[in-house]
Amino acid sequence: MAMVRLFSRIRGWTVLLLAGVITSVNTASSQVIISQVYGGGGASTGSPSYKNDFVELFNRGITTIDLTGYSVQYASASGSSWSVTTLAGSIAPGQYYLIQGSGGSAGATLPTPEVVGTFAMSATNGKVALVGGTTALEGACPIGPMIIDLVGYGSANCFEGSGAVPVLSTTLAALRSSDGCADTDNNAGDFFTGTPSPRNSTSLAVPCGPVPITLNYFNGSVNTSGVSVDLIWGTESETNNYGFEIQKKLFQSPVFETIPNSFVPGHGTTLIPQHYTYSDNSISSGSWYYRLVQIDLDGTHLYSSAIQLAVLTSVREIPPPTAFSLQQNYPNPFNPTTSIKYQIPNTSHVVLMVYDVLGQEVATLVNEVRGPGAYTARWDASGASSGVYFCRMQARPAEGRQTPIELGQADFFVSTKRLLLLK
Repeated sequence: MAMVRLFSRIRGWTVLLLAGVITSVNTASSQVIISQVYGGGGASTGSPSYKNDFVELFNRGITTIDLTGYSVQYASASGSSWSVTTLAGSIAPGQYYLIQGSGGSAGATLPTPEVVGTFAMSATNGKVALVGGTTALEGACPIGPMIIDLVGYGSANCFEGSGAVPVLSTTLAALRSSDGCADTDNNAGDFFTGTPSPRNSTSLAVPCGPVPITLNYFNGSVNTSGVSVDLIWGTESETNNYGFEIQKKLFQSPVFETIPNSFVPGHGTTLIPQHYTYSDNSISSGSWYYRLVQIDLDGTHLYSSAIQLAVLTSVREIPPPTAFSLQQNYPNPFNPTTSIKYQIPNTSHVVLMVYDVLGQEVATLVNEVRGPGAYTARWDASGASSGVYFCRMQARPAEGRQTPIELGQADFFVSTKRLLLLK
């Protein structure tokens, strides 16, 4: 749900990983959001602006979204019973979609709605959810991947961010800023109260401005060893892309948190497709969701909440490795970044270096003492030329040994893998 501007042309899915098996589910998440809420329709007092309650949706993306199978649901400010209005048809890029609720005789007639429902909203306090299904939500403040967007207003006990939208009235609606484009996961900051202004599919389309990247895919899996979540994504084009950070959250948590040291450099401005990888080695049992944070060269942060990974890890305590190992890099061939996994059975001094075909040192990826476990090193070969390279790992037990690694000794581990850089 959170994004200042939308990642363009997201060929999006929600990806469910269970024991490493991936299932894709088509979703409108984050492209389509709630852009306006009005609950004072037809009130017998207060001079209502319109005869009917309404909820307005907006498509911030550049692809048309089929809303078949989705719903808008309403509950009172503290209630746990949700009324369901099933959606139909599609919503084009930059277009609005009007959903009419119940009402009365006072006030103006709404523009022609795309869908007519029977929900009766409070004029002052309540909560509205856009849901990727038609089953009624459960609980006063439900969570989960089916909830695409949520707006709480007045004294609502459920909302996004720091607070709900202020109290509404028969003459005040909750309107999303920037004609519906603003979305930072904060109802209090993204919305303002103002004169109701319902818009439908015939209203003037509003693009949300330039987009920094064209994201083709975002995928992932639980590593077969059960010790990491491996993420991969790719872009078709990039504009002023400084790079990415990775955020994740537990199913029960309302807030995404940035994974420390997860920055992956971007490629500035390019029309050449790029591919990226990242491994999260700090995982634990639970249902996890991942998203990308794309960072422009000017420091602007954009959030890809449309791309989520629901990771059901079922992770157990993994015993430390019983032997040294160096795995083949992935991807291979690569351009320009690749990941290299290795394992050590005890506290060891590890040196991981990259050499060219002439045996000249190109990069030192690791040169330090590390405890037993599985690790991932990344090589950014942006400054290297296309060709064959070799990654060499040397490791020795650290206890009682402070001399440099020397080859040929039985308790030293040495392994080399061939890397292919194609630009």
